[in-house]
Amino acid sequence: MQGHRPAQIDAMVRSAAIARRLFPRGGFEGVDSTGLQVLLAVAAVGGSGCTVGDAADRLGLSPSTASAAIDPLRGRGLLSQATDPNDGRRAILHLTARGHALVDAFVTDRMVDPSVTELMWTADT
Repeated sequence: MQGHRPAQIDAMVRSAAIARRLFPRGGFEGVDSTGLQVLLAVAAVGGSGCTVGDAADRLGLSPSTASAAIDPLRGRGLLSQATDPNDGRRAILHLTARGHALVDAFVTDRMVDPSVTELMWTADT
């Protein structure tokens, strides 16, 4: 391996393993993995909400991929969208009560999986 440190490669492998275990192939409660990621990105920002672009940036997704995930989430009542008061061209996303409940259920479900928690905590070191 030319110029790559084993610790960097190990961190990448662990990150990929966390992603595979954290976001199951079949999704969670009918929400696919991209939708789950968008919900988590909005939840991470908190009460102020975030734009589609902010969510995409946080997740390393294209804005079009993030946008495509939002309509089904809004349709299921998991996200709400409001016009940004500072820029009428932008929309701010917020979790609804149902969205908060789904995020809480997802985090609880994933955090009881020892393989997920082990990988997450060892990735921090």
